[in-house]
Amino acid sequence: MSIATVEETQRVKSEKKSAIKNFKVDPVIDAILPQFDNMIRSYTVFNAFFLSLGILEFLFLVIFFTFLAQSAVLATSLALVFLTFFSYFILKLYLQAKQPEQYQEIKERYIKACKSLINYHEGTPEHYVALADSCTRFAERLQNKENTVYTLPEYLNFLLPYLQKFSSWCHSDDVLNMQEMLLQTAIEENIKLVKCAPTTLSAHASLANAYMALACLYKGQASNNGEYIMTENPTAKAFQAKYQSAAQKAISELNIVLEISDREPWAHLQLADIYRELKMTKDEIREYESYLKINPDDDDALCRLGKLYFQLSMNGPALKIYEQLKQKNDRRADELIKFYGASSV
Repeated sequence: MSIATVEETQRVKSEKKSAIKNFKVDPVIDAILPQFDNMIRSYTVFNAFFLSLGILEFLFLVIFFTFLAQSAVLATSLALVFLTFFSYFILKLYLQAKQPEQYQEIKERYIKACKSLINYHEGTPEHYVALADSCTRFAERLQNKENTVYTLPEYLNFLLPYLQKFSSWCHSDDVLNMQEMLLQTAIEENIKLVKCAPTTLSAHASLANAYMALACLYKGQASNNGEYIMTENPTAKAFQAKYQSAAQKAISELNIVLEISDREPWAHLQLADIYRELKMTKDEIREYESYLKINPDDDDALCRLGKLYFQLSMNGPALKIYEQLKQKNDRRADELIKFYGASSV
């Protein structure tokens, strides 16, 4: 390869990295969001139209029933009512079957725009990272979107809380499905990244974060006021299963990170958070112990470990932590001792 060719190759690589570094995804999201809004609003318009038509036909029959009963028009009117309801249910089934395709179209439109901006090429790790990040950021922008699909003029703002509840009731599933699709795409891109660099710590860390983002989405659907609980509700149980599956995959990736480099404090903290959500207290304790070997001066983590020890009746180690905090005149010592005798086993 000539010197000119080498220089040209390096210049192209430099331009690619610069384009990725300066990649601004917000304008792309701003362009796609109205399309998503219009798509989900169309379902409300469809239902509202047939509901209004059905009410009008019913009122017409009630008001003019005496007149209609004396003619053959009654049979025609009843037939129109049944036709309206029959058409509604047939068209509703068609739209429900078409919805996943529409979500996919919106996602593909967004991904195509992102790929165009970064000049996406298969096999380029930086491009996988950029596209995965773009999908995650779009999913984040959709957070609580179901409450703001509709707007009101300022003089009607007193109706806004009611409109937000209506909007959430109508579109929470639409927003959830779109977020799920985007986060799954982010996971797919991160898996491609891992395949390119299977022993690279950052690749597994990125994949673990993608799984955790998906797990957090499911947790929100399987929780009560932010607290993950067990329930017999079939829908909530389904999301609990999805949450646990995504969390376990994140655990697997974080363990790979620690196998590559066991001195990654953030990985231990991330694992501890996951184990806490899964009510795996002994595993949570193990991760805090490992973390504190690396960062022994983190008193927040030390206090948390002491609380966990008290919960498992491991009072000796917990009291040692209490003494450590007390010697530092740390207010956490008084907070910690309140957990004495609060065993959960």
